[in-house]
Amino acid sequence: MNLQEFAEIDPAAASRFHLKLHGPFLETLSSRVLPSEPPAEVWCHEGLPDEVLKASQAVHEAAHAVLAKSLGATPVHMELAPGRDELVGGGYRVEFDQLDAQHATVIHLGAGPAHARWLWDRGYTHPQMQRCVLEYCTIGDAAAVDSYIAGGLLVDREQALQDAERILAMPGTVLAVEALAGRLLAERRLDRRQIAQVFDNHPLPPPPPVWLPGTRLPIIAG
Repeated sequence: MNLQEFAEIDPAAASRFHLKLHGPFLETLSSRVLPSEPPAEVWCHEGLPDEVLKASQAVHEAAHAVLAKSLGATPVHMELAPGRDELVGGGYRVEFDQLDAQHATVIHLGAGPAHARWLWDRGYTHPQMQRCVLEYCTIGDAAAVDSYIAGGLLVDREQALQDAERILAMPGTVLAVEALAGRLLAERRLDRRQIAQVFDNHPLPPPPPVWLPGTRLPIIAG
C-alpha cells in the first residue's frame, strides 16, 4: 500500500483555503506585494527563493521517509516537483506488510513541523509563514489522516505530532534527515536503492515508544 493514496485535493479548493488562511493578515497590509527578503518578512511559502523552497520541500519529504523507516515501513520512492507552481511540492511512497493507523498518522503529520522548523532556523520566522507551512503545505498529509478517521479508524493527531517530534529530535535521526534531504535536493528523485544507501550510511537509532490506542490488530494492510 502507498501512504500517499489519499483523497484527491481539488486545486480550486486548496487555493481558497490558502487565501482564507492569509485573509485576515492581508487586510492589514498596505501593499499586497509578497517580499522575498529579508527572511523574517517573508510571510508565505510562495515568497521563498527557489533554492530555499526546494530545500525546505526536500526536508519535508525526508522527514516522511525517516519517520516511516523508524516505524518499520520501507521508503521506496521520493521526489520533488519539477517547478514551483505545483499544488504538491513533492511526494514519497513506502511499503509495509502491516502498519497501525496511528503509526501512519505519525508519518503523515510529522513532516510539516520539521519543514516549518527548518525554515525557522534559517530566519523565516514570520507567524504567517509558520501557519502557511503547517496548515497549507500539509493539506495532503491532513487529508490522509482525515480519510482514516472517516473510515472509522481511531487515531490521535496531537499524540502523533508529539511522537514524531521526539523521533525527529534524536541526533542520529537529525543526521539522516539532513543526508536524505540533501541527496533528494541534488537528484530530485530517489528510488529504493538510493534511499537505502542513505540509511546504510546514516543508521537510525531505535525510536522511542510510540503511543498506540490500546491493544488491537494492525488495521492497515500492505
